[in-house]
Amino acid sequence: MQIHPARLRMVVPFLILGSIPCSTIGRLFPATATAAPPLLPSLAAVSTAAETLTPPPTATRRPIFTSTPPCVALPGSEEMRAAQREADVLIPGATVTWFDDFICRQLDYGWGTGGSNPTMKISTVGGVVRIQAEEYEDIWEGLGRTQSTIRDGMGFLVRSRYEERTTANLALVTGVWRTASNHSWMLAFRYDGIQRAGWEGWEGTEWQGADSPHSMLKAGEWYYLLIRLGKLGQITAEVWGDESPESRTKIRRNMNAGWAGRDWAALFQVYAGALELDRYWEAEFSGDA
Repeated sequence: MQIHPARLRMVVPFLILGSIPCSTIGRLFPATATAAPPLLPSLAAVSTAAETLTPPPTATRRPIFTSTPPCVALPGSEEMRAAQREADVLIPGATVTWFDDFICRQLDYGWGTGGSNPTMKISTVGGVVRIQAEEYEDIWEGLGRTQSTIRDGMGFLVRSRYEERTTANLALVTGVWRTASNHSWMLAFRYDGIQRAGWEGWEGTEWQGADSPHSMLKAGEWYYLLIRLGKLGQITAEVWGDESPESRTKIRRNMNAGWAGRDWAALFQVYAGALELDRYWEAEFSGDA
């Protein structure tokens, strides 16, 4: 299916930051300052003194982390056991491997920000991460996992909502942008609905428009989004609301074999508007996608 040029504007900038292999993801959030290659968004420093994290407009610099313990639930902790109990209800049969409820006033070091849009603001208040940006020189802003810890048979679940007139992506990404290794699959909020898109190499492989059943979401309402990988390149996404957990929209895609055996990372990106994340799980699944 041919992709309309206007839609490319939403997806392509996301992939500049979003296609991150396990072997290179550390370089996107480097230990020392390095010059960003052409078209690669700069890294925004993570503030430790305020709720709002604001990136510098151009320069890449080292993230700043405190020496306090991680804010994510540690293995064996009561927080992780509570996260598992919640997952048992939301996604039965899944084993939680990583969880963050964003209760700290700063992001855990398992997250990183990227981009060079000076309008971006990322805040953690009351257990909610808010990613906000205005349109600026076709630059996307994002919050992503700094490690590619999602593999075949795994996935992520997130509780999120978006404001009216928001354009944002919630995605699994891997590979190097502008190479054959680039693979990305996402659900994209676009104003008053949600669409799906997949990318392989340099080009999009699919685009499902707003006439699909899972597009009928409402701004301001909380939804759960699950994206998980099968064993042979399958990708499954499920979307359901807080008020209707029994009513789930499920999307299943059989991708080619080149999508299997890779290391993936979750990425949440905003081009314009605001996206909020309340809770985030990574998990292993006993069955296939």
